[in-house]
Amino acid sequence: AADFFAKHPGTPVIIDHAGSPYDQSSQGLELWENGLEALASLPHVSIKLSGFGMYDRGWNGESITPVVRTILELFRLEQIMFGSNFPVDKLMASYTHCLTSVHQALGTLSEANLRAIFHDNAKRIYRI
Repeated sequence: AADFFAKHPGTPVIIDHAGSPYDQSSQGLELWENGLEALASLPHVSIKLSGFGMYDRGWNGESITPVVRTILELFRLEQIMFGSNFPVDKLMASYTHCLTSVHQALGTLSEANLRAIFHDNAKRIYRI
């Protein structure tokens, strides 16, 4: 995908559901991380922190922290945004649970960085 997207730098690309790390084995997470690393190097690619319940029905802030931390390490802050995946997430958790869990997984980011992830980046990327 990264090779294809690199040929189209004028087209914004948004990776949904944290890149879908369905295979939570160490081998699966390594494959997921390698793929995201290639995508993160493209300035027109962004990623949404969403869809965690699709691969972990009992997800919470602690369980998603390794995935969120990897995304924070690979992508520039301005490439990352929150996404709720509602109404699908409603099958696993409330909207409040989604917000607070992602906020918890983001750790001690500054208010400005949290505002970027939860608001500013989406507004800019989606041209709202």
